[in-house]
Amino acid sequence: MIAGFGGQLFDSPLATGAMVTGVACFIMGYTLLSMCLPALGNRQHLVGKALHLALRFRLVISLASLGPFLAMALEPQTSQALLFVPDYWAGFAAGLSLSLIVDITSPATLESFSYILAWTLLEGLILSLGLAMVAFFCLLGLSKQAGNRGFTSCAPRPANPLDRGR
Repeated sequence: MIAGFGGQLFDSPLATGAMVTGVACFIMGYTLLSMCLPALGNRQHLVGKALHLALRFRLVISLASLGPFLAMALEPQTSQALLFVPDYWAGFAAGLSLSLIVDITSPATLESFSYILAWTLLEGLILSLGLAMVAFFCLLGLSKQAGNRGFTSCAPRPANPLDRGR
């Protein structure tokens, strides 16, 4: 979405439609995922708690990024502030990855619906992977806090034959 402002893509209805379609795909995907895996939405479950903490963290990051984003939208010369916004780096990585895959020598390619949709989906995937990593570390912390042994085997330990006489 930052590419929409930085690259003036919102001037094009086709580009705006591609970005909105990409965001709608993620909304539907997350909705289906939460329906298929009810533990994700259950805050009593350890995984649900970890995901909730990761989403709170993401909300704080997004709110903190709002200032540089608005500064860039109002005054494009202040784009250096975006260097501290994770969404900028996700969009940059997505654009760089796509440029390695797709022939971008034609300007028509950069303005095509499919290219902008792929860019939006790849950026969303990178941000989702980052969120999953934060949720994983939250899960490790919550698991340790709850007194669980983490991700060790759930099989009971074999009895020690030397402990029988005690």
